[in-house]
This record gives sequence, structure tokens and C-alpha cells, in this order.
Amino acid sequence: MLPYFRIGSEIIYTYPLIIGFVWAGSYFIGKEILISKRETIPAYNVYFFGVFVFAWMFSKVLFLITLDNTLVERAIGSSNFWLGGGFVFYGGLIGGALATISFAKFKRVPIKKFSFAIPILALAHSLGRVGCFLAGCCFGSETDFFLNYHSHGADRHIVQVYEAAGLFILGVILIKRFLANKGVMIPYFVSYAILRFLLEFLRGDDIRGVYLLSTSQWISLGVLVVILTSILLPKKYFLNNKMDKNLFK
Repeated sequence: MLPYFRIGSEIIYTYPLIIGFVWAGSYFIGKEILISKRETIPAYNVYFFGVFVFAWMFSKVLFLITLDNTLVERAIGSSNFWLGGGFVFYGGLIGGALATISFAKFKRVPIKKFSFAIPILALAHSLGRVGCFLAGCCFGSETDFFLNYHSHGADRHIVQVYEAAGLFILGVILIKRFLANKGVMIPYFVSYAILRFLLEFLRGDDIRGVYLLSTSQWISLGVLVVILTSILLPKKYFLNNKMDKNLFK
């Protein structure tokens, strides 16, 4: 782990640094992808800023929901919480999705045009999990498996690295699908929901959720149920004539 390092007398915290690179990289890569596909998103800067704000706030809110009342009060009053760590990815995903849908409706842009962000999301999330590993958060459960590292007083699964690797592979696959004009939304949501559901069994941090499964596992199951239902039932219940049916390919 490398939670921080020094440059001269300055202490640089690894996780915020990586998150900064993730957002900056996502912004510029998104613009380049749109240029390469000869597409545009009106007011791209406004859209990106909206996604950033919504994702940040929703990831924090969902994190607070997983805490008990005493910790919630302490977190809400702490600037370190709002400006530093303490995120739940699914909360950020929900927030980003709401920002995208709202922007698309306001600007009257087909939702399919925003599919360029899906491969970027997978790759950015992969790098974010590397940040988790270096910071020592989201750590794995205790194990004697040969792929382990010593953290929080025990040898643990490198669950953050597992997820980072899975997301990187998924991101590469999604980029190839996107460039080939194939759907990326459904493959992303199905693949990540399954990956996250399984890896949660290897997590060892305290905030795990309720009713046998973790919060993220319940959300993953919900995502899979919605997608499976959308595939099995007639498409007319989920698509109108204006929506591109390639989303389900």
C-alpha cells in the first residue's frame, strides 16, 4: 500500500491524486472519442460537470446510508469526508446516470449518443480501484491464498486488484464493441453486476450491508433482474420508437 508519498516537504495523498487523474483523463478521452466518431454532445463541458457533481454527491449519500447514525453525524460535519474518501460506486453510477438522462432530455439528444461514456467509465473505475488498493480501503477478507497482501493486521485477498483487472478487461472489450457500432450499455451493466456480486464475497471491510448480502450485492441483483426482464419481455414495454434498439444487442 502507498496511501501517500512526499515531494520535498509536501505530502501527496495517492487516492485523491488518482481520482483527479481519472476525472481529467475521462474528460479528455471522452472528447477524443467523440471526435473520432465525428459526433458531438452539445455543451459537453456542462454535461461533464453535471455528471461529476451528481456522481460525487450520490456516491457520498449512498455511503452515508450504509453507516449508523453516530457515524453519519460525524461524517456530515467533516470536510475530510466531503472532499476526501468515502464513496460507494453504485451511488456515483446512479447519480451519473440521472445527470445523463436529465441532460439528454433537456438538450433533446438521443440517449444512445452517450454510450461513448460506458467504456471510459469501466477503464476509469479500474484505475480508481488501484487507488483503493494503494489507500488501503475497500480491502479484502482474511486469506491464506498465495495472492494476498498484509493489510489491517492480516493477510488479505487483493480484491481491489481483482476488480481493477476485471474492469480493465471489460473496458477494452467495450471499446472494441463501441468502435464496431455494437451496443455497450447492456454488456457493461450485466458484466459489472456479476463481477461486483461475486467479488463482494471476498471483501473484508466493515461496511458490508444488511440481510445476508452487502448493499452492492443487492443493487447488483436488482440490475440483473431489470436487464433480464427487459430481455425476456417484449421490447415494446421498454423501448419506444425513438429509442435505438441497438442498445439491446
